[in-house]
Amino acid sequence: MRAFVFAAIALVAAASAGRSASSATVSQLPSSDPMTWLVKSVCVDQQNQPTTEDPYNACSIGIRKLQLGDPLPYHNIEQFGYQQRDAFPISDPVQGKTWIINTFDYRGYQGNQIGAPLSFNFFNLYATTDRQSDGYDVIALQDNVVTTGDRWAAIVNTADGGGYQQTFYGSSCRVGDGWVLFPATGFLSSLGGQTRVTIADVYWEQSDQNYPGHCPVSYATPPLTTWQCMGASCSPQQTTPFNFGGVNSNPSKTMDAIISYHGFKSATSTLEVFYFTREYGMTRWEVWTPTASNPTATPTPECVVPATQVYNGVTYVVTNCHDWSIVDSPATSVPVWPIPNINILSNPHFISTISPWKKLGRISATNALSQSFRDTLSGGVGVGYLKLSCAPHCAIDFSAAQYQDVPAAEFVNSGSYAFGISVRTDPNQCPSPCLNPIKVSIQQLNARGRPIPSDTTSVTAPVASDNGTPDPSDEEANSAYLSTAFISGAMVKDPNAATVRLLISPQSAQTFDVLDAWLAAWPAAAVSPAVATSVTGNNVPAAPEARSTAENHIFAHPSEAGIRKSQH
Repeated sequence: MRAFVFAAIALVAAASAGRSASSATVSQLPSSDPMTWLVKSVCVDQQNQPTTEDPYNACSIGIRKLQLGDPLPYHNIEQFGYQQRDAFPISDPVQGKTWIINTFDYRGYQGNQIGAPLSFNFFNLYATTDRQSDGYDVIALQDNVVTTGDRWAAIVNTADGGGYQQTFYGSSCRVGDGWVLFPATGFLSSLGGQTRVTIADVYWEQSDQNYPGHCPVSYATPPLTTWQCMGASCSPQQTTPFNFGGVNSNPSKTMDAIISYHGFKSATSTLEVFYFTREYGMTRWEVWTPTASNPTATPTPECVVPATQVYNGVTYVVTNCHDWSIVDSPATSVPVWPIPNINILSNPHFISTISPWKKLGRISATNALSQSFRDTLSGGVGVGYLKLSCAPHCAIDFSAAQYQDVPAAEFVNSGSYAFGISVRTDPNQCPSPCLNPIKVSIQQLNARGRPIPSDTTSVTAPVASDNGTPDPSDEEANSAYLSTAFISGAMVKDPNAATVRLLISPQSAQTFDVLDAWLAAWPAAAVSPAVATSVTGNNVPAAPEARSTAENHIFAHPSEAGIRKSQH
């Protein structure tokens, strides 16, 4: 949908390459295009390929926005080094929708293998050094939100360790139309703007539902959203840019910014404030707490902030903040992040029924519902999952599996895809860690329904009953969500395949709790080095030796503080 925009931006790099005597900066990008502010920028070489240069500095050859399918030439890190965040585009190649993924990534075990070295770039739900969950914000350009024919940048859905996966609905059950950030036109005004949009936060994962969840039963009072432009990009008056960084001996970076304020209803309302730059996309996030409701609130030490802020006549304290203006390069391929918006599978959360999943061999598969404290904290109902076991009929080759077939029409030939499952061994069958292997596979079938031998990809990994960082006070081990490990692999769609089959196959006689399954278009994803990949996939790798890491974590995400739940 945005291909023409990316193509136009690529010309900036080409033109800049032709003027090799002069360097390229973000000022050459089209500032009136909202994608310039939502997706991170990259410096490029003479072949228009990303380099590891920081786009905050002048690029030596050219500059453009990160494009669909690009590797990540650098990561953005917050000021104390414990969280990584990247803003990059992902496309649904069949529907043509582009989503801007904003990951938040805490260091966890490589490949989600307990005892492995600690690292970023592995999606995990609790296996982190500071006992936090990886997650995301998904942003998209939404049409006809406030008036017919308009377009808005909006947060469609999010995930974190408090509310788990959730969707923001607008009025009339419109997915993604509730949490607007700024309009797609006129947002460069130095005078700013404002709107009120109906919103409801649907905690679908804790409500035993699949994405995007059911239509809201009710809506909250529409909160006020305002936005303003800061810097030389603004009109009718250029203003002072915003100063990012400068904490923990990190450099300060002065950049133009689009700032979005969300959540105001009254003098006791907590605000969330988002900062978008041309260099990095979403670059900073803050929570503002009103002194009227919390007179002892103190400013966060994680960012440079004033003692108080005033908004709409109300005095606030910036109590939480992440500033991701640090650049860490070189980066790797785009890490696999199981965003539900692009999941090709039907009933991936195994809600109410097993259908359309089918059995291969003698395997037991039953729906289950976790109603532990953490799994009902926001949604109230619980988290659905699948209990899967091949006992007592496990074959020597462990060929019994639960599988789903997806027609070729859902894929793009020769396109790159990723797949995975979130899973644990059932904690009620053996003492912790109850470590046992499970396999997730992709088979590509020809028109006669037979596997194409060269196109079978399998990933086998041992999982425990608790794959996170033990913390009895958080009841993490009792959660069917937080205690799982995410096992992932990659495939390329064979043009000769008529069907793509995803199989989940226990490799031991234990019962496995499968939280969900995922298959989606994804750019050239690399498989975790801690997980074996082969056409047979029956080998179980030994976990590398662990190393100790101390982190100074202060705050993770608004839903974990009850902010979003209280507002919507």
